[in-house]
Amino acid sequence: MSAHAFDTLAFANRLQAVGVDRALSEALADALCAQFAHLATRDDLRTFATGLDLDKLATKDDLRNFATKDDLCNFATKDDLRNFATKDDLRNFATKDDLRNFATKDDLCNFATKDDLRNFATKDDLRNFATKDDLRNFATKDDLRNFATKDDLRNFATKDDLRNFATKDDLRDLEHRLTIRLGTMLIVAIGALAALVRIGV
Repeated sequence: MSAHAFDTLAFANRLQAVGVDRALSEALADALCAQFAHLATRDDLRTFATGLDLDKLATKDDLRNFATKDDLCNFATKDDLRNFATKDDLRNFATKDDLRNFATKDDLCNFATKDDLRNFATKDDLRNFATKDDLRNFATKDDLRNFATKDDLRNFATKDDLRNFATKDDLRDLEHRLTIRLGTMLIVAIGALAALVRIGV
């Protein structure tokens, strides 16, 4: 492990120790490491040191890889992130793609609601009503135009009213009987007249 890699890890650990998120601290450390990659490492400096005490002291160059308070002022803290949702929090929420097959309020504006259907008949309500097929054998108003109504029949006689009246058959029988009687009477009259002629009256 190089000195830069060691310093980067140490810097990330220090940020985490003061409450910075692990991913954020590692990103900051990597960014600072890349920015100051041209600087000498501690291993590079050891060749120029003349004493053990100098190795323990931090130089200005050593501090350049560390962020100041001003550098961190625009970064979010854990407290800042507490009100934000994580990926895990969003797993059960629908995305725009999930909603593409669902109807919007505008899509439903022309559809009937349960309240709209309250005044309409159901299949159960229509069970006792006649269908067009059921009405085919029934007469329409046009079919009944030439038929008499009860009001039309009020001035006509019923069968009971005609019981004491003679029928055509009754008149024919009466005519036949009268003809027979008249013929009989005529024969009798002719016979009587003939008898009177014979006796010289």
